[in-house]
Amino acid sequence: MALLSQLIRNAAITGDTDDVNAWFADRQGRQWTERTIRAAFPPGPRPDRAATLDRLGELRDRGVVTGAEFDTLRARLRV
Repeated sequence: MALLSQLIRNAAITGDTDDVNAWFADRQGRQWTERTIRAAFPPGPRPDRAATLDRLGELRDRGVVTGAEFDTLRARLRV
């Protein structure tokens, strides 16, 4: 984090980002970006798993999705 902080401080003070050589801060920069974005956009409320499963069951019962599609959707939604 110290390397990235130095890069940001240098760019903020000089206002010049063209000469920032950040080849060594790739992984550190990605981690910092992910943490910053997660903090800026907190996760919303988690969907109710039982209600989601009920809706998928209704779609299967009405013939909108097949049994295989139901299993695929259930696995994708982790319900």
